[in-house]
Amino acid sequence: MKNIASTTGMGLMQWKKFSVEQISVLQIPENTQQPFIVLINKIIIVKNKKQRHRYP
Repeated sequence: MKNIASTTGMGLMQWKKFSVEQISVLQIPENTQQPFIVLINKIIIVKNKKQRHRYP
């Protein structure tokens, strides 16, 4: 963890940009992404409904 982040001393981590950029991200086909897209859209809808309920 020392190589990719440093601590602020208050329980927070500061990620080093050059280290984060080197993390590989798996590319998956769009049809495999679809269940995640649907789930994220549902989460966004629920969060928006809660937001509107809180601030009518």
